[in-house]
Amino acid sequence: MLTDIPPMPRGAAKLEVTYDIDVNGILNVTASEKSTGLSKNIQIKNDAGRLSQSDIDRMVSEADKFKEDDRKNMEMVNTKNELDMVIYSSTETLQKLTLDDSDRDQKEKLLNDTRNWLDSNPNAQVEDYKKKIHEIQHMFTDKKDTVQDDEPTIEDVE
Repeated sequence: MLTDIPPMPRGAAKLEVTYDIDVNGILNVTASEKSTGLSKNIQIKNDAGRLSQSDIDRMVSEADKFKEDDRKNMEMVNTKNELDMVIYSSTETLQKLTLDDSDRDQKEKLLNDTRNWLDSNPNAQVEDYKKKIHEIQHMFTDKKDTVQDDEPTIEDVE
């Protein structure tokens, strides 16, 4: 179990899990948190009824067959998480901006609509997530907004 990960802002933790099956059928699992360098390993042995070479070959073949699907799924998850972070950071930034009511309402509506869309479209296409990210970024960089108390703008947060 990966423990002792310090508290950090939402989305800052970057966890990576690696699975590796060697020729003897031993599963090595490594979990690491990238920003702190914390890492744990576990080795799972199948002492009784070891995998045959044909079983290992079949598993490697299946892994290769699904490699592209895994890559696409990972890209989708990363882009979805990016959209979630853009919504979150834009909402935080919006609270610090000095805007007229019309501008504020327009930005709040876009953020709320995008949040609702994200919640109801958990398996959308990568292009759809990127389009939503662009809409928010465009809305927040389209006009010259001023930030109170010299706080960072949305461009600084990203």
